[in-house]
Formats: sequence, C-alpha cells, structure tokens
Amino acid sequence: MTDNEIIAGLKDLIKDRESFIDKEDKSDKDNIFIRDKEVLEKAIVVLLEKDKEIEKYKKILANNLASNLNESIKAKNKAENDLEDLNEGWKIEIEKKDKIIILMARWIFDKDYTENSLLIHRDDYYSNCIKQVIKYFESKSKQF
Repeated sequence: MTDNEIIAGLKDLIKDRESFIDKEDKSDKDNIFIRDKEVLEKAIVVLLEKDKEIEKYKKILANNLASNLNESIKAKNKAENDLEDLNEGWKIEIEKKDKIIILMARWIFDKDYTENSLLIHRDDYYSNCIKQVIKYFESKSKQF
C-alpha cells in the first residue's frame, strides 16, 4: 500500500468519524469521535512530513555520494597521472643507464681493439661487444 493510499484511507476514516460528531457540540472533550478525528488528521500530517524528511535525506545522500565519487575520480586520475610521470621518469633513467653502459663498453672494447689490433670492422666489433655486455648484465640482474 502506498502512502497516498494510506492517506486516502485516513481521510475516509476522518469523514466516518465526522458523521458521529454532533455539529453543534464540537467542543465536547469527552467525545471519542472528535479525538479520533484529531489523531487521524495528525497521522496524515506525520506521514506527509515523513515523506519530506525522506526526500531531504535522499538528496543529502545523493549529494554526498556524488561528492565522494568526484573525489574518487579525482584521486584515480591523479594516481594515473603520477604513474605516467613515474613511468616516464623511469624510461629516461633507463635510457641514461643504457647510454652509460654503451659508452663504458665502447671505452673498454676500444682499448681492447687498439691493444690487440683486431682485424674486425670497428662498428661490428662495437655492436657485438655491446650485445655481449648487455647480455651479461641482464643475466646478472636476473640473479638478484
């Protein structure tokens, strides 16, 4: 049963009680029908106020949920941006480390190249040496 149906039923009961009230003696405090009518009228007011309160709290709850959702979305977006920045930072650091490794390998193998007077073409020699150094350190890093 809906609130409107309950209110309509209460209004019917009020009309029923009014039919038992003497129109000329409405101030009779002992008349049970006058008291019933007042109680039924107050029940209607309470039901209507309850609906208003429920709607008020529904709006407050919806606003709070929306606010919390917005805060969560902002936090998620910030975390994603922070992760992207961190990822970019790591990429830059890795590129720097790779350059350092390549320069170190060239320096080491350049000495080896000149000291041993290898007959290998210099670029191929560097390329092979760098690959060997990278493989070596990759395998070492997996041991950690």
